[in-house]
Amino acid sequence: MSILVAIGVAVIVGVVALQCDRSMSVRRLRQGARVVETANGPVEYGTVGSGPAVLVLHGGMGGWDQGVALGVSLLTPVDGAERDACVDYHRALQDGDVLLRNRFTVIAPSRVGYLRTPLSTGRTPAEGADAMAALLDALGIDKAVVIGVSGGGPTALQFAMRHSSRTSSLVMVAAIAKRHVQPVRTTESLVGKIVFARGLGWVVDLCYRGGLAFAALAPKSFARLLLRATETFDREGIENRLTTIRRAPRQFRWMRGLLHSGYPLSVRQIGLSNDLRQFAAIEDYPIELIACPTLVVHGRHDGNVTFDHAEFVANGVPGACMKVAETCGHLIWMSEEEREIRGAVIEFVERDSPCRASSSES
Repeated sequence: MSILVAIGVAVIVGVVALQCDRSMSVRRLRQGARVVETANGPVEYGTVGSGPAVLVLHGGMGGWDQGVALGVSLLTPVDGAERDACVDYHRALQDGDVLLRNRFTVIAPSRVGYLRTPLSTGRTPAEGADAMAALLDALGIDKAVVIGVSGGGPTALQFAMRHSSRTSSLVMVAAIAKRHVQPVRTTESLVGKIVFARGLGWVVDLCYRGGLAFAALAPKSFARLLLRATETFDREGIENRLTTIRRAPRQFRWMRGLLHSGYPLSVRQIGLSNDLRQFAAIEDYPIELIACPTLVVHGRHDGNVTFDHAEFVANGVPGACMKVAETCGHLIWMSEEEREIRGAVIEFVERDSPCRASSSES
């Protein structure tokens, strides 16, 4: 009986500790962002830096926090690589104003269903794009570079099609561009089973918190699971990737930062579930209507968003160019080519962004 009592007490203490941890994390998320009432409904967003506007649309299980961190990561000069090694929104908010000063203003909304942007603001990628245009209206911004990362791709494409006069240039990073159903390698992996789990919020968050602890205690083992879930390499190829990543500890820090950007998962599940339904229903977009400069960045061995998504955009958007990361899959930041990719994105945005040109002239 005493053992049962001890177990019961331990369970209660653990649940209480988890609830406190979740509450603190949600409070910090709310302190870092604002919610603005737009013509299309409430939109939550975070912002960092100064200069021409860059609208960063985050991926699945993300939110404004992931968008800020990824925006700073993509747009930080290559010589700032060591300072910007980790996808961590606290660090991005702290350092981003310095790293991006007079270069770019990253505007990172929580897409519909994520965090404090409700589904009522717009369920479909088209409605989500209109909500992003309404956000720019509310912020008094006429044009922006649009960056769609992973699950942010459909909204980015819709924005470029529906609001072409407001799109300075478009960058698609490992992004969904057409009908998409999560592959079995992702959903049936240990990582996927945690991310796509259904159930009570505290149970999902408990599992996710356990995953974070695993990643901290056994980073190589967790990285192996993550690569198997997101890359098409065979077992030998995954082990070769791990050998390379071990030589760059900052990539392990990036991995842990990415994972933390999904916690608490329970406050992101509505958006993630909506994404999965919307992506599975996509019919090929008329992307030949996109008239802005377009850059496609994709890993050759992406096992989550397959390479044909990149080819669809690169071949369908007039004048689009493509930068292929030959050595990696979905997580291009965990690759030997990360600095080269970042340099290509910065060069493209600086060269082809009319809003940057007009800012420089004024």
